[in-house]
Amino acid sequence: MLNINTILHSNGILKINACIIAFVFWSIMSESQKNTITVSVPVCFYNMPENCSVKAPDAINVTLTGKRAYLRSLDTQTLAIHIDAQTLTKGMNAIDLTCQHLLLPPEINLVKYKPMHLIFNTLG
Repeated sequence: MLNINTILHSNGILKINACIIAFVFWSIMSESQKNTITVSVPVCFYNMPENCSVKAPDAINVTLTGKRAYLRSLDTQTLAIHIDAQTLTKGMNAIDLTCQHLLLPPEINLVKYKPMHLIFNTLG
């Protein structure tokens, strides 16, 4: 008759326990690791006066960083750069892009964007 101590110390049970512990450790470590993605997002203007038009790039490449779970849950298809047109003056305007322009959650950071200088020409 086998006792419980012999069963628990058998090679097969030890290997299965080692695999389970390794998987749990790997999943915990991989979720806390920071990842980076680069996506192309469109430029959208709101509060646009009726007699005003803006020349701007159609899309801008942005690089975002954050934990893998947060980046995975981010819907990159709905991302857009939101710029208030009432803050623009007539002529050339330069804007420094921030996380608020992308409406990103606080867990995701904006690392860089290309083109580096966002210059818009407002015609009125």
